[in-house]
Amino acid sequence: MKLNKSKKRLAVGFGCAILVFALNGIVADPLFADTELINPLGNIKTIPALVNRILGGLFGIVGVVALLVFLYGGFTWMTSEGAEKKIKKGWDTMVWGALGLIIIFASFILVRFLLGILLTETTAQGGGSNTTQGGGVGGGMPNQPQP
Repeated sequence: MKLNKSKKRLAVGFGCAILVFALNGIVADPLFADTELINPLGNIKTIPALVNRILGGLFGIVGVVALLVFLYGGFTWMTSEGAEKKIKKGWDTMVWGALGLIIIFASFILVRFLLGILLTETTAQGGGSNTTQGGGVGGGMPNQPQP
């Protein structure tokens, strides 16, 4: 039995509708009502915290790659058997690998410093007697009106 395009589209549409109704019954099932989803990001609740975690991972990966380049240069130099071309290639690879590590660590420190400055939460403290902590007219509760 051969189906033309319109019948295939109709069959796919009905299949999707059946799937949606079946999933709706599963999701709306009272047995799953108290099921709590686990956050795969852990305790990350803000975009800046997510960016910070991603940058930390990227710096780690790039640092490992630069270290491997440095080790490759050392291996090339040690196995050169006196060939000037291989010695130069190994030495240059080690120099560029070390410079890469220095640049990566410097950028890591700079990004952490800038993110620390830009992402610190500042709290505005209003003036008046209701902003005192512990004692005073406000009774230790900031910005609370007195009855």
